[in-house]
Amino acid sequence: MVGRIRLAGAALSTFLSVAVAHAEPCGSVASIAADLWKKYGEVAKQVGCYAAQAEGVPYAGCYAAASTYEKTAKEMISHWNQMAKGGWAKIGPRELEFGRRLDGTLVSVGERVFITRAPLNKDRVELRVRKTGGRAEGSVTVCKIDEKGKSTKLWDFDLEEGSKSRKLTGVQNHLLSVHLDAKGITKKFEYTLRATRE
Repeated sequence: MVGRIRLAGAALSTFLSVAVAHAEPCGSVASIAADLWKKYGEVAKQVGCYAAQAEGVPYAGCYAAASTYEKTAKEMISHWNQMAKGGWAKIGPRELEFGRRLDGTLVSVGERVFITRAPLNKDRVELRVRKTGGRAEGSVTVCKIDEKGKSTKLWDFDLEEGSKSRKLTGVQNHLLSVHLDAKGITKKFEYTLRATRE
C-alpha cells in the first residue's frame, strides 16, 4: 500500500513538472500582448507617427527618431501603471526593463513572465539569465510577438547552474517576452535577468 502511494506521488510529481514545463510559453501572454498592441496603436496615432500602409511597418515613423519613440514609450508607461492598479500586472507579467537587473525567486513549479511595455525600436537585444541560488533547475523561453499576435520562439533553454546569454536579432516592431519556469517540486530557482538594447 505504501509502495503504491509513493509510486502515485512520484507519478503526480512528474506529471506536474512536465505539464508546467511544457506549457505554451509564447502563447501565455497572447491577451496581454494584444492589449499592449491595441494601446500602442492608439498612442502612435495621438503622437502622429502611425502611417497606414498596404505594405511595410505602420509604426516605422515611431522608431525613426529617438524623441518620437520616447513619447510613445512614455505614454505606454502610464497605460502599464493604470492596468497594474486594476490587478492586471500584479497577477500577470512584469515589465521587461532594459539596462536594469531584474531579480526574482520561483518556488516549486512557479513561473514568471516579463514583457516589454511597447514594441522595440531597435533590431538587436542582448539577453542574459543567471541562476543565483536554489536547488531547482530553471526553464527559460524567449519570444517575440508582432502586431497581428503572431508569436515566434527565439530562444529556449534549461538552466541548472551559472548563466547564459544571447544576442537576439529581428526584434524591431515586436514585443519581447521572457518566460521563466522552476522545474522542481518544493525547490527554489533564484535568478537575475538583464536585457540590453543594441
